[in-house]
Amino acid sequence: MDQYLNGKNTINTINSPFSISLVIGCIFDDIDMCKKILGGLGQNLDYLDEIICVISNVPQEQLDDLTTLPEKLQLSKKLFVYVFNQVLLPGEARNYCIKQSTSNYLAFLDARTIPENNWLSNACEILKSNNKLAILGRTRYIWSSTFEECFIASTYGQKALITIPGMVINKALFCKIGFFIPSLRSGEDGEWIERARYFSKKLKDQNMIPLRYENIKGKTFLELCRKWYENYSNNSVKLLIYQKQRYLYILFFAGLLVSTALSWNNNIAGWDQDYFLFIPHISKITVTSLALIYFAFRVFIIPFKKGIKIFKIGPKKIIFIFLISFTLDIIKTLAFFRASIKSDSG
Repeated sequence: MDQYLNGKNTINTINSPFSISLVIGCIFDDIDMCKKILGGLGQNLDYLDEIICVISNVPQEQLDDLTTLPEKLQLSKKLFVYVFNQVLLPGEARNYCIKQSTSNYLAFLDARTIPENNWLSNACEILKSNNKLAILGRTRYIWSSTFEECFIASTYGQKALITIPGMVINKALFCKIGFFIPSLRSGEDGEWIERARYFSKKLKDQNMIPLRYENIKGKTFLELCRKWYENYSNNSVKLLIYQKQRYLYILFFAGLLVSTALSWNNNIAGWDQDYFLFIPHISKITVTSLALIYFAFRVFIIPFKKGIKIFKIGPKKIIFIFLISFTLDIIKTLAFFRASIKSDSG
């Protein structure tokens, strides 16, 4: 059951056609980071009528502290906090915030996405100058250690990604597109973006200032692997069906090549070394070639496409990136098989 922790007294702080509600969903584990973001909005506050924040998985003994959060952050006239004892998934939390909002535009942040001081002024200028009703956010992952740098190089990359956090959208258009799927642990944002493209194809703009994302800061590799496994196993059937199929096709093709190579000289050439179809060391050549192709894609081609300057980071980091990528690919494979089994049994 939710509890509402502030009385509404919404005002418009700028002379603008944009009346903006900021939507933030947060679980209690990320409350310190959420407080940091709320307290550091700076000039973005001038463009906000209200901030709707949902905090879930809140222990009963922490309710009193959250009651005074708007006053502690000096946001008593703008910040409206709703708390839940149970965990709300990202889509469900955002949907709840949107239903409570009263402005004609919505802006989105997550508990670990840090906006620049001119994020909303820039977004409003882009919307006005291009006569748009919506613009998607852009988010760049940041790191504070060598491990985090290599993990990001192996996964998200250095280029700014198109995201829901950072997005500013007309509320009527959002309602037309539809709410987020509330039952997904992750991937609901990607599904919504794909759906939104049917309504408006010009949702991206390279002039949108990227948010800084500290999603992996302070987390161990084991924690990140566990999160990777849960996300892919829970969502692969619903949202990643084509990616799963491509992935499994690649595994099947690689396995077929190795199996054919192992039996080639026996079944095709009858181990006759003078036969023109006899290929010396075919098994070693095939396995080595596949391994080199995988290494090249995982360490050079994919990171390069994601903005990583791979030739400037040194051999030790390259090996680290490969080991992380290889581990995550194994986890992804196991997750896909688990999801397929769950789907068949369900």
